[in-house]
Amino acid sequence: MRYGWTLGLLVSAGLAGAESALAACGCADMTITRQNNVTMCSPRNIDDFNECAKLAPNVGGNNCGANEYQYTCPTGANSQILGGNSPSQKTGFYVDATYDNGSNEAHCTPGQILQMSIVSNGQAAGNPTINTTSVDGDTRIGGQDVRIDNNQAHEFPQVGAMVQQVASFGGDNYRQPGDNGVLSGSSNAGSWWWDNTDQEKDLGQGEAATWRYSFVSFVNGSGGQRPNCACAFNINVTWNANQNPVTAYVYDAGNSVNCGGLQ
Repeated sequence: MRYGWTLGLLVSAGLAGAESALAACGCADMTITRQNNVTMCSPRNIDDFNECAKLAPNVGGNNCGANEYQYTCPTGANSQILGGNSPSQKTGFYVDATYDNGSNEAHCTPGQILQMSIVSNGQAAGNPTINTTSVDGDTRIGGQDVRIDNNQAHEFPQVGAMVQQVASFGGDNYRQPGDNGVLSGSSNAGSWWWDNTDQEKDLGQGEAATWRYSFVSFVNGSGGQRPNCACAFNINVTWNANQNPVTAYVYDAGNSVNCGGLQ
């Protein structure tokens, strides 16, 4: 827009700057918790997570705000059922992103992408289907160029999958606070979410199985000008026949940006 008077230019530019600041959001830091229980506050009453302890609003022991539920949930290997014909466990993590001072949460873009591979008795098994996330197509997340598939009819790409020499990932939800079926939240100070993947031996104790997950949890700052965060990491579960599972979390520093690593 053109302005005919210097005073008008100064005043209008000042207002535009203020609006721009109010519309801006940047991510300063992100961490991944994978060793301890985490406690989260949410206004949503979610019954999907039996592995979490939930307290109703305004009851004893609930340290959240009025009208908020308190959830205490595990990370790392958890919920193990090692006996019986269908042994199983879960592997959890908690993402905690801190925004720049003065950020407006509405203008940051959180999300998560995933590659995964499952092998049962030496044979590749099918993957679950994709959960749409906040970013689609060719883009850069953290330290790598990626192609993100959000088609919910497709399975997650295998670990290491490439399309035209670009890493291929599937969307894994966490695109906005309050998404159905997920425990997440945000404010102008930052955003968070909790994830807990499943491993189960469908063929009984004698099955030899592995699960490989390559996650990138991220928050993109606004306008391509404010800072982004991305934590890239792998979860590897090896569960040999008639043995207990071995679980490892591995941080991928080279494909992470403004990430404090695994905690």
